[in-house]
Amino acid sequence: MTMGEVGASTVLDLDVTTLKDVTPECNPIPYLVEDGSFTVLLKGDANGDGRIDMADCMYLAKHILSLSGFEQIVEAAVDVNGDGEIDMADCMYLAKHILEIVGFEELK
Repeated sequence: MTMGEVGASTVLDLDVTTLKDVTPECNPIPYLVEDGSFTVLLKGDANGDGRIDMADCMYLAKHILSLSGFEQIVEAAVDVNGDGEIDMADCMYLAKHILEIVGFEELK
């Protein structure tokens, strides 16, 4: 294949340091770069199904408790309270966000 054809590939030298959302706090948006693929992560999506729901709270809690089958997690996507740690406080914050409790509207 030559460059310019549909399906052709070329080396892309991409240097992304920080993505931020449009909130007044300019919260960082988590992302992964693996094997040449750039993926923006959905904050709070602990189980990776593309939705934020109570299943994510359950998955995160099981991960924190080190239950078998729940080892894989993207930490940048589940530190929803923004304290730099992954713990039950994130699980509670996420649950309150899902239940639309005032004060938990934004995932950090």
